[in-house]
Amino acid sequence: LSSWRTGWTPLVADLDLPADAEPEEALGVLGRVREMFAHLDEAAGFAARIASMAADLEGFGQQLRAFCERAAPDLVGRPPPEGVAELNARLKAGHEARTRREELQRRRDELAAEVANAEERQAAAGVELADLTAAAGCSGEDEVADHIERHRQQRQLRADLVEVESQILGLGDGLPLETLLQATRGVDADVLKADLAQLDTEIGASEDRQAVCLEARTRAHTELERMDGSGAAAAAALEAQEHLTLLGDQVERYTRARLAHRVLRDEIQRYREENEGPLLKRAGEIFGRLSLGSFSSLKVDYHDDTAVLVGERPDKGRVPVEGMSSGTRDQLYLALRLAAVERALDRGEPLPFIVDDILVNFDDQRSKATLEVLEELARKTQVILFSHHIGVVERAQGMTGAAGVFVHQGWNGSRGSPPPGPGVPA
Repeated sequence: LSSWRTGWTPLVADLDLPADAEPEEALGVLGRVREMFAHLDEAAGFAARIASMAADLEGFGQQLRAFCERAAPDLVGRPPPEGVAELNARLKAGHEARTRREELQRRRDELAAEVANAEERQAAAGVELADLTAAAGCSGEDEVADHIERHRQQRQLRADLVEVESQILGLGDGLPLETLLQATRGVDADVLKADLAQLDTEIGASEDRQAVCLEARTRAHTELERMDGSGAAAAAALEAQEHLTLLGDQVERYTRARLAHRVLRDEIQRYREENEGPLLKRAGEIFGRLSLGSFSSLKVDYHDDTAVLVGERPDKGRVPVEGMSSGTRDQLYLALRLAAVERALDRGEPLPFIVDDILVNFDDQRSKATLEVLEELARKTQVILFSHHIGVVERAQGMTGAAGVFVHQGWNGSRGSPPPGPGVPA
């Protein structure tokens, strides 16, 4: 034991333990020493892994730098995490851009196919149009358009004809159309108006006589009811029968007069539409320009078979002539005159159109519109406008050069020397 104690003392001293330390203490210290060496070995392994990771990171940094120098020079020198994040964002944006580009290329190819298809259809339509143009005997597309418009007008006229024939048959008391047309063929519209007035008078007289007869019949019927079977009753019955006979004749005359009245009225209306329609339409167009769009057209209303000229607003509201201002009435009168002049020019030799101070009640804008309309008329015939308003002269001077518009200023000797250089009135 003494020799064991002697050998024990230096060993525990190496463990920094007292000489009387128990074996359990020495074993505890040795266990902790073994744990320490195990931790040291583990730390050495960690150090090796860190060194390897540092080497990998350095290699990655070098590879990242080389890549940035080729693909993204603006990222050279930035920390690897920032550079990687930015490259990843750019890569994602690149993928999206490529997807969008592929979609646009696909859409472009589809549109190109549609364009090619449309060009093929256009070429086929051109060939078909050329064949139709040749078949119609037309020399160009403009003439084809005119031909189509004439065809449309013909179809509209046929439809109007069918409607008019239907109206005539409805008023013809069951007679065939040819019989009704034959009865009215060659009838003068002016004579129709006089006949219509005469029929109105006869109808009024017939209605008066009918009222008298009805009153007499009522009185006779009342008297008959109060009478017995005597001779007076027979006489009253005979008188009532006479009144009934007279009433039947009057009713027949009234019916015939009323039917004739309807036929004559419709014929007069047709005559007005055929002869007054184009003139009224053109006057309405001019009136719309002179009124600066305040009115869109002119219409004819009828009150008790009396034609009344009215102006129609763009909203379809109608204004009678007496409801217009004095300036608007002047524009209406001028529009009617201009339409009549244009119609006369289309049918005969052109004559000068001379007007004096027609713009006195017009404002500046409507005066300008009127001068433009007169300038258009001057392309067909000579237009001479007299005015003592300097504003009209200035506006006309502003139009100099358009279709031969010239200004000639007169001279009043009391106002000084005459103006230099006379112009040519137009």
